[in-house]
Amino acid sequence: MPVTVFENTTAESLSFLLEPDGERYEVPTLARIGVRYSFENGAVDRTFSDVGEKGIRFWCDAKKREVEVVHPTPFDLLLWDMCVRLGFCGGLVNGNPTHVKDLLPEVGVVTAEEFAKLAINAECDVQSPPDQQARWVALLSTAFIERMGASWVFAEALVQNFAQPFDGPPEG
Repeated sequence: MPVTVFENTTAESLSFLLEPDGERYEVPTLARIGVRYSFENGAVDRTFSDVGEKGIRFWCDAKKREVEVVHPTPFDLLLWDMCVRLGFCGGLVNGNPTHVKDLLPEVGVVTAEEFAKLAINAECDVQSPPDQQARWVALLSTAFIERMGASWVFAEALVQNFAQPFDGPPEG
């Protein structure tokens, strides 16, 4: 069964319209929506999509079809905020490409401030003036608290969602 997947990489939710029945879905930032479908023997696949700034329209007149939305984790959204909104995308540390994900502990508690300092270390920007670093720590700590919902989390909560719609076996 074919699966068509769309990902919302914008800062706003997108509207997804599945035609010809007019089914509507909301696709939040970083979410992926998939349509799995199958046509009867001999039927022609005439699916098409129309992607715009505010929405996606997907035409699929297959008799058998299903939709699945895969949502991002809070950590996915935090990483997106850090890079896209704040410019902390990682850097070179001792000549090696480094991202904050590379510096996180596997277990234990990670505070917003510890996370912020690790993000700055991943940028290899530890030589900046203390007042600038303090401003960055405050900015990154605020983003951490907003996205993770607390001033600290267990390290195990700092995971990304790489799942795609219909990763599991087809139903039925």
